[in-house]
Amino acid sequence: MSRAAALVLPLVLFACVGLVRAQGNLAHLTYGGGYTSTFTFVNQDITNPANATIYFYNDDGSAATVPLDGVSTPSPHNFTIPANGSTTFVLADDGLANSPWGWAQLVVTDSGPVNGQLTFRRSASASAPATETVVPLGGIQTACLLPLPGATPVTIIPFDNTTGVHGTAIALANTTSVALKLTFEFDDPAGKPISTHANVSLGAKNHTAWLMTASNEYPETTNKVGTMRITGMSYSSDLAVVALLFNTASNTLTTVLPITQ
Repeated sequence: MSRAAALVLPLVLFACVGLVRAQGNLAHLTYGGGYTSTFTFVNQDITNPANATIYFYNDDGSAATVPLDGVSTPSPHNFTIPANGSTTFVLADDGLANSPWGWAQLVVTDSGPVNGQLTFRRSASASAPATETVVPLGGIQTACLLPLPGATPVTIIPFDNTTGVHGTAIALANTTSVALKLTFEFDDPAGKPISTHANVSLGAKNHTAWLMTASNEYPETTNKVGTMRITGMSYSSDLAVVALLFNTASNTLTTVLPITQ
C-alpha cells in the first residue's frame, strides 16, 4: 500500500461508520414471452432486519414498471428482509408476446450484508421442457464517503458461438449516472485478438443485451470460441455484466460468470 493510501485509509474507515449501505446489481431481467424472473434476497445479519430498495430500469435508463407478483409496480420498490431471513418475489409471465428487457439495482441501508440472485425460467413451448439459469447479485459494495481509487478494471467473458450448438448472449448495464465509453476486445483461445471496438457508448443507467449468433454487431465472433475483454470503467462495479450460454441442441441455457481482473 502506498504512503498516501495508508494515510487516507483511517479517514475512509471513519467515514464509513454509520453509513453502511450494501449495494448490488442484477445485469439483466426479463418477463413475458415465456420468461419469468424470480428474485431471492438473503439478509446475512442475524440480528437486524434489512430495509431494502430495488430499482428497476429500462434499456434507456428510465424507471421501469414491472409485474411484481402479478401487480403492476413502479420503480423503486421498498421492502424489508427479516433478520437472518430471506425474501422472494417474481416478475411473472404476464402474457406479453415480447419479453421486455432491463436490469435492477439493490440498495440496503443501515444493515449487515445482503446477497441474492435472480432466476430466469424459460418455457419455450408447450412441448419443450422449461429451463432455468441464475444471474447473481454483482458489484456488492459498501458505500464510503472517500472510496480508495483502484486499478483500472478489466472484465472478461468467455464465449462459445459454434453454430448449430452454442450461442452466447451478453447483457451489460451502466450502473453509474454518467455515460461510459467502453472498449470491447474479442480474443481467440490462444490470446490473439480477433477484433477491437473502441468508444462503445453506454449511457447513464442504460442497459443493452444481444445474442452473438443472432446479431450483426460483432459478426467476427460467429463460429468461434474465445473471450471478450471489456475496459473503460473506473471501478468494476460501474458495469453490471452477465452472459448466458444457449445450447440449441438441448434447449438449455447456462450462466457464464464474468471474470474481473
